[in-house]
Amino acid sequence: MYRQETPARSRFVLTFSLLLVTLGAGACLATEQSGGSATQDETLVARVGSVEITEAQIEEAQAAELQQVAQQRYEILERGMEAAIAETLIDLEAAAKGMTTDELMSGVYADVSAPTEADVDAFYESRKARINRPKEEVAAQIRNYLVQQSRQAAYGAFLDGLKQRYEVRRFLEPIRIAVGEGGGPAMGPENAPV
Repeated sequence: MYRQETPARSRFVLTFSLLLVTLGAGACLATEQSGGSATQDETLVARVGSVEITEAQIEEAQAAELQQVAQQRYEILERGMEAAIAETLIDLEAAAKGMTTDELMSGVYADVSAPTEADVDAFYESRKARINRPKEEVAAQIRNYLVQQSRQAAYGAFLDGLKQRYEVRRFLEPIRIAVGEGGGPAMGPENAPV
């Protein structure tokens, strides 16, 4: 059954995920302190009468939502990593040129020219049906948009050049999903080299 995502539901999923992480960390700490060797399957999260509910049961029941949270976490980490890389590249290049980052970036944007009236006309004409307003009303907004696009393109090209100049290596591991055999037929012998 499809459930519509709402802000309240998203907050619940996030809170529930944080609860699971906290419970998992607490269970690991308790296991370490007690010298026991509890596994994730045995991590008790609730008890109703004599029925115990484990973390593994909850994770299995909430697998799709937990996967979404894991994907969101990865995307946040990836955006943060790329922003940190860009900032570091700019800092390194400014230091190498003996200038501030503001001076460096001013030079990057110095070549960005204002869009011509023909650029504004072409943009408007190509999107006239969606804009649905007279060009005179939106010309300033179009001009600002085109300047932003040019600045972003200049910034992107500048960063691409810096990435080639400085060695940039990423170590953020992608999300991996365990895939079972599923009980389907397999080809070849079990001991075949893979």
